[in-house]
Amino acid sequence: MDLENYYLHATGSYEGCYNQLDDILFVLKEGKLLTREDRKANSTEGLNLDNELCFCDPSKKSNNSDLISSFSRYIERSPALAFPKDFSVFTPKHYNRKKHFFGRVTTDLYDEVRHEGSISLDNLQFITFPIWPIDYIPDYDDKQLRSFDNQSKLKHLNIFFDNIVVIEKEFKTVKMKDIYTGIDLDSSYVKEQIKVYEKIVK
Repeated sequence: MDLENYYLHATGSYEGCYNQLDDILFVLKEGKLLTREDRKANSTEGLNLDNELCFCDPSKKSNNSDLISSFSRYIERSPALAFPKDFSVFTPKHYNRKKHFFGRVTTDLYDEVRHEGSISLDNLQFITFPIWPIDYIPDYDDKQLRSFDNQSKLKHLNIFFDNIVVIEKEFKTVKMKDIYTGIDLDSSYVKEQIKVYEKIVK
């Protein structure tokens, strides 16, 4: 799926480790993508400042071996909001391994951009979900990413199925797409993929 014309914001955090918190539903109910500052959230989480939102810009390519991909770490592991590139962003300073310089004004993600302030969902184009084919092995650029076996994929697919059922009922105008194929998603499609996994994972 070609996503280079969008800024993407993952809702499940690093490697989708918070997918079970259903943050995608929280964002839709708020009608806004809120900064930690506006959510009055714990300021110790994340490397961005409290008034900043992090996005993946899939059009950015790596030219630095010290940097890794936000797309593989975040977007391919959780529901993500896709916005047109019509708001202001900036690129944070890149982490310098040789100088050991890493902090909230830096990033080790080559395709990360940031925006100051919360963002309305008025221009939300669609939500992506990673519906992994049973034989799909993600070609991640970072070998330190935790392995993702079929049992793990099945667990997350069930979470996504529950999310999609709610979105279909409560947010009928929101478009959903499979990040790999680009097809429009509905709960019946995801249920069929779950059945494929259930035959193999016992």
